[in-house]
Amino acid sequence: MSAHRRLFTAAALAATTVLTLTAFSGPASAAAAAPRSGGDDVALCGNSELESDIAAKMVGLHESADGRWTGVIKLTNTSRQDCVMYGPADLRTDHTTAEFTKLTTGVLGDGIFSTDREHGTVVQVGHSVYQPVTWLSAPPVAPNASCTTGNLLVMVRNEGVLALPIPVFKDARFCPSGDIGSPQVLIGVPQRTLADAQAQLPNAS
Repeated sequence: MSAHRRLFTAAALAATTVLTLTAFSGPASAAAAAPRSGGDDVALCGNSELESDIAAKMVGLHESADGRWTGVIKLTNTSRQDCVMYGPADLRTDHTTAEFTKLTTGVLGDGIFSTDREHGTVVQVGHSVYQPVTWLSAPPVAPNASCTTGNLLVMVRNEGVLALPIPVFKDARFCPSGDIGSPQVLIGVPQRTLADAQAQLPNAS
């Protein structure tokens, strides 16, 4: 069993620091049909040390001249049934080998994350949803010590039932976008297509 898989235990998730969720007034997102909402009759998306209902990967990650990284997280249902994801924007990283550290996470644009199962995002079997993500590798205002370093982004949904490791690159730095306590990473709500997700990113044409 790999070291990263051993990290995905309830104890590791419980040991992380407290999340600060900050709204972000970003660029307006393109009009798009959002993935359909869920309900109590739809199974929860989940994972364990051995398998996961959802496969996650980063698409189109690149750095701009000002040190901003942007990309899209693609989430594909690889299970045998539709499943639902809900919960606040919660991204973490493998800052240490013993636990995941919660990043101060903001929301791109005017999106709202569904925090209850009934209004969660249903991912159909074999289908994908896409979430834009962006962060700064150097702090414009805050001290360098306020940045958090890691090799992964870890998306946590469904009250910890689903924890998805998404490799970025070695020693990625996630820095406050403003003063200490401002978002270290921004993520958009799930979209049906890659183009819809990319349209939410800063400087999207």
